[in-house]
Amino acid sequence: EDVDAVIGCTNERADNYEEAANEDSGNCIIAGCTAEGADNYDLEATTDDGSCVFSGCNDASAANYDATATTAEGCEYPGCTDSNAENYLEGATTDDGSCQYRGCTNAAALNFDANANQDDGSCQYNGCTDLTAINYNSEATNEDGTCEYDENVVADVVTSADCEAANGDLPGCVRTILYYYYDGPEECINANSAEECDRLLGLGGGSYGGGYYEYEGYQPNRFSPRTVAGGGGGGFSLSRSLVGRSNPLRSQRVSTGGSRPRPQSSGGG
Repeated sequence: EDVDAVIGCTNERADNYEEAANEDSGNCIIAGCTAEGADNYDLEATTDDGSCVFSGCNDASAANYDATATTAEGCEYPGCTDSNAENYLEGATTDDGSCQYRGCTNAAALNFDANANQDDGSCQYNGCTDLTAINYNSEATNEDGTCEYDENVVADVVTSADCEAANGDLPGCVRTILYYYYDGPEECINANSAEECDRLLGLGGGSYGGGYYEYEGYQPNRFSPRTVAGGGGGGFSLSRSLVGRSNPLRSQRVSTGGSRPRPQSSGGG
C-alpha cells in the first residue's frame, strides 16, 4: 500500500521537528554553537544561539589576556610573589623577578645581606672614625680602636668669630686640636679635663703631668685651655671652658715618655 509522503523536519533535536513527517525536508533548525573553535561546538547546529564557550583568560589586565575567551581560566598576573619582599603583590600568580629586598648590598660590609637588592644605607664597616688620625677611614661606621696619630703634628686652629657663629661651616674653619705635654700619672690619660683627673686621683688641685695629651674641640672657640707653671718635665695646670655643648671635648693619648719637651701649643697660651 502506498503511503503518502509527509515532508518536514525529521530530526528530533530540531526546533521545527515534525513528528508526522516521513520525508526530511532539509530545513531543520537546530540551535547551538556553530563556531568550530569553541569548546562546545555542535556539528549539527544550524543556528548559532550564542552559547559558544571559549576557554582562556578574559581579564584584560592579565598577561595572557585572550579577547575571544569567554571564561577567566588560567589568567596570569606577573609580579612579586614573595610576601617578605618590599613590593609583594598579593594577586600575582607568576613571579617576574621584580621582588625588592632592602638591606646592605656591599659584600665588604659587616652586615652584608646576600638577599638584598636595594641598598638602604645600613652597611657597617669597622675602622678608624677619628678625623684627626692619620689612618682615618671615611667609610667606617664602627670605631675599632685602630686609629693612629702623628705625635709631631700640631693642627692649625681657627678661632675667628665667623667660624664660631657658623659652627665651623665656612671655608677655612677646621677642627680645633691642641696638644700639651703631660708628665703625670697614668690614671689621667683618659680624663677629659683637669677636674676629671682630680676626681680620678682624689686630689683637690688642678695640676698634674705625665705623657702627651690632645684636647679636641668640634668647632673653633669651643674651649680655651691654658698652661700655668711647670718647666722641665714637671706638671702644669690646665683649665678649660666649654661653650654651648654637652661633652664637646674628648681626650686622646698621643704618646708617653718622661722628659720630652712640651710641643708648642697651637692655641691658648
